[in-house]
Amino acid sequence: MNAPNVSRVLILGGMGFIGQHLTQACRSAGMTVRVADMFLPASEVRQDGVEYVEGDYKDPGFLESILEEIDSIVHLVHDTMILNQECSMDVEFERNVRPAMQLMDMCCSKKIGKFLFVSSGGTVYGNQLSRQPIAESSSTKPISLYGTSKLIIENIGFLYNVQKNLPFIVARPGNAYGPGQKPFRGQGFVATAFASALKGEVLNIFGDGSVVRDYIHARDLADALVAILRFGKLGEAYNIGTSNGVALHTLLNEYITPILEDDGYSLQCQYTPPRGVDVPYNVLSNDKLRRDTNFSPSIELRDGLRETLMWLKNFKLM
Repeated sequence: MNAPNVSRVLILGGMGFIGQHLTQACRSAGMTVRVADMFLPASEVRQDGVEYVEGDYKDPGFLESILEEIDSIVHLVHDTMILNQECSMDVEFERNVRPAMQLMDMCCSKKIGKFLFVSSGGTVYGNQLSRQPIAESSSTKPISLYGTSKLIIENIGFLYNVQKNLPFIVARPGNAYGPGQKPFRGQGFVATAFASALKGEVLNIFGDGSVVRDYIHARDLADALVAILRFGKLGEAYNIGTSNGVALHTLLNEYITPILEDDGYSLQCQYTPPRGVDVPYNVLSNDKLRRDTNFSPSIELRDGLRETLMWLKNFKLM
């Protein structure tokens, strides 16, 4: 079943890295946008024509108010990090799963036309035996609490789609990078690598650099989310990637280091033991996304990396 037309969208977590790019993409597509976030920016950095609302979506009263006059919602909020393995499943459930269920229930009662949940293509699939781009039909066996809770929310949403007619769709992005991604946050290798060079700090590499990832520019990711909102099929999951994998040592030696050297910077790396949450291979097939929405990413990796470095040079590194 195709999703209904989208004109008035609520972006939960719209002030995050992906959220800000998505806000711009939705505005460019002619949508009316409401951004809800725990922390809103100063007025000078807000986007024109966007309604900003500050509050916690876990508060039922606040949630009910922000769903008024909305036909679609994009759920970007996740209250824990991939690397936070000290977090228990109980904490994951209370911070992320239970609030997502409350949100789904409210969307059902409000007859929201589309619920797009942004999951994690980088974590929900876990270890795959094949080194081919991963399709949405592949097994899902996450090896982190973060990926596990994302997958639980996915499955609850699909259940609601069948039993309560929630118009639910899942997006599974790969490794996002690009302008606006802040470094040294435990996620976002590209931003941290560039920022380490700019600050003259040593970059920690976990493992031997052989892990393979699918790097998707944030603008391509945002445009893909808009395409899924407009043309995606209800009750389906869509990978958002490039179908091209790059090993970490290749990213460093053939992309990041030459770009830095062209700009007069150098990068020192230190190799440390691997982390238990890192799978050796994660590359996402975008065949289904292209077939159903006619969307394909367009930003070349080298161009996107140069743009990211330019943004970081103007960002006040702490």
